Amino acid sequence: MIRDPGARDGIAFEPTREDDESSASSDWQAEAGWKPGAVVGERYELLEQVGSGAFGVVFRARDRIADEIVALKILSRTPASDEIATRLRREVQIARRITHPCVVRTHDLVQIGNSLVASMEYVEGETLARRLAGGRRLTANEITQLATDLARGLAAAHRVGVIHRDLKPANIFLRSETGRAVIGDFGIARVQPAAEAPSRESTPTLDGVLIGTPEYMAPEQLLGERAGPGADVYAFALLIYEAATGKRLHSGRTPAQLAVERGQVPELRLASERPDLPIAIVETLRRCLEPDLEQRLRDGAAIRAALAEVAPVTAAFPLQPRRRRRLLAVGLIAIASVAAVLGFALSRSTARVDMRSFVVEVENRGASEDAWIQKPLDHMTAKRLQHTFLGVRRASDPKHADVRVRVRYRRTTDGIELELAMTGVEPTKVADASVAGALDKAIGKISPKLHYRPPEPDADERVDMQRLGVRSVEAYRRYQAQVDDAFSAVLIDAETQLRQLRAILVLEPHWAHLHVKLVDAAGIGTRQGRELLASATRATQHTDQDPVGRQMLAAIEHVSQGRLDDAATLLVPAFRSQPQDVELGWILARRVLYQAGRSQDAIAVYQRLHEQRPDLQFGGNLVDELRRGGRGREVASVVEAWLAKAPESEDARAVQVKLDVEHGRLDLAVQHAREQIFLHGDAPHRLYTLCDVLIAAGKRDEASQLAQRMLLGSGPIRSRGWARLGAIAAQEGRFSAAIDAYESAVAEGQQFPAQSGIRRAYESARWLFVLTGQPEGADRFDRELAEYYRNGGLTWLAATVEFDRRLLN
Repeated sequence: MIRDPGARDGIAFEPTREDDESSASSDWQAEAGWKPGAVVGERYELLEQVGSGAFGVVFRARDRIADEIVALKILSRTPASDEIATRLRREVQIARRITHPCVVRTHDLVQIGNSLVASMEYVEGETLARRLAGGRRLTANEITQLATDLARGLAAAHRVGVIHRDLKPANIFLRSETGRAVIGDFGIARVQPAAEAPSRESTPTLDGVLIGTPEYMAPEQLLGERAGPGADVYAFALLIYEAATGKRLHSGRTPAQLAVERGQVPELRLASERPDLPIAIVETLRRCLEPDLEQRLRDGAAIRAALAEVAPVTAAFPLQPRRRRRLLAVGLIAIASVAAVLGFALSRSTARVDMRSFVVEVENRGASEDAWIQKPLDHMTAKRLQHTFLGVRRASDPKHADVRVRVRYRRTTDGIELELAMTGVEPTKVADASVAGALDKAIGKISPKLHYRPPEPDADERVDMQRLGVRSVEAYRRYQAQVDDAFSAVLIDAETQLRQLRAILVLEPHWAHLHVKLVDAAGIGTRQGRELLASATRATQHTDQDPVGRQMLAAIEHVSQGRLDDAATLLVPAFRSQPQDVELGWILARRVLYQAGRSQDAIAVYQRLHEQRPDLQFGGNLVDELRRGGRGREVASVVEAWLAKAPESEDARAVQVKLDVEHGRLDLAVQHAREQIFLHGDAPHRLYTLCDVLIAAGKRDEASQLAQRMLLGSGPIRSRGWARLGAIAAQEGRFSAAIDAYESAVAEGQQFPAQSGIRRAYESARWLFVLTGQPEGADRFDRELAEYYRNGGLTWLAATVEFDRRLLN
């Protein structure tokens, strides 16, 4: 443990955030007798308190038996003590595996009275974060020393199977007496299964949570994958780069932005910025920063080997002596003079824009027949800006906008060329096969050039936060972005969504609305959904935060047990009082009223949701429910109005294609399906739609080529490709070939039931078996389909299939 005057870096306990917590901590300390001068456990003499947090305190103490100064980390008694105790025990167990001068030594974990106490090495010095504060850079000698020490420490950790997972400046301690760097804080470290059996590994956080600090995470960590030694290698390089340049390598402000940046090989430019660095260090950093894990240096030992040729000239990090005030004043004057000379050049490197609101202008620079792109592009630009810069809004009055955004586009034979310009930033030009792809590229290029700071919540946001029962502004904005994503995409990557929601859960662990979203994303009837529901109940049962969210959790419990009327009794009054709550309306309409067969009530809820958020999917839900409730004649007018309000909506355009097919406008359906791909990209589900429309339009050759293209993809895409080939064969009367294709679709889709369209393949194959007089094949597929439904928690559909099977037999 480090002694860093004036800072809390290195204190593993979270800082106290509220006065009542601080008071509770002080009361607990006084009651337990933890104060300077006390002797505890008949061994440790408490010398001074050097840190505190919501979950405990840290003392500098003298170990009377070992006769040495140690740091004592003492766990307080709080409602979260059990979880924090688990973390503390795990930290000690893992850290004790490592014995090396470049790793903070952990001595013991003992019970003193009612308190759990960890004793560890006391490091006199400062953290690297403190040394680098204000954008300071290290000398070449210091960087060489730092890199060498960290490589040695990581090699020692990796040798015994320990992955740090949170290597960052705040966790690097610099010894004042020797100037050597030491790695500390193994609070979220893990042990590789090769070194410790998986059954013994205990991870007190949910799978999929972004564990660590995003600014220093490897690409695979940001994608929610389990971190291995390569993650520490990547973090090592980010840390050394920051020490060398005084800035971070990547400018992304969210995990999603960072993941995009880290998916590319970075351009370091260290040869020009730091020509004094040894070539071996620069080349080592390049090899450590490979996005591809297979191409990256594998572990700390590999880094140490790569740096074998370099060594620091002297000890690098002695504490800086106090300089006389006159010298300091001269230095400040010199710095101010240089800053004045360079001020103009510096101001151009990053635009400082006070961006609270924006206005979008879209200009078509191509043919007049491409003018239809203008309105969808306008809406897409606004939405992507709001997701990139959380808290920024589209100005209701263009005159009052802080930032003007200009988008110029021109269609080409290969896709689209797009130019994006924003106030204070030079325009950027990109090209892509789709409108969305080009827009994402342009915003990705231009956003790092903006000095952006999230605005304070306005009055409307504060009211909405109070209604939803959330306290963290960041959690609220990220949750709203997740809601928008979930209800505006036709196809959802469930695992990615769960990882992102769990990352928000770190900010608001007791927020019931967020737990509801997690359970719903996992699937209410699935095993994972049931486990998340149990976890959510435990997390929210002792808090009065978010009462409506807790009602939703109770309703989900009723739904999981088939008590739909009880669930409706809870949710109907809640939705009447808060009809703007998107998640509440969705759970009520889709999970309760739809399953209860209350079609007209579901229609009323969907109508309300669609009126408030036409940019989301609720128009599609409304259309489906209108058909189900015998009101199909209203569908066309709903879709027409929907497209007028939200021309960028993928759901609206998908429903439009379906309507075209139903009304026999097959050529128009093909045109609209192609426009969908041009706007949003050739994602698999859009290819499926186009292929289906081509089949319906009798354009089998083109459809077959598209289906063959799908077979080049991954499992779920291949499954859907086989299903389309089966449909084409059946349409041509080649029933044996069609059955073979559907069999292949089922085989390919077994591992991806939610993404492969396997249900359609089962049903189509079953129908063909019946048609060709092969009841045994139909019976086999019926049994497999029923099992598929049961595994997905759709027990009523499984029962329906079983009933039909018995009826046919």
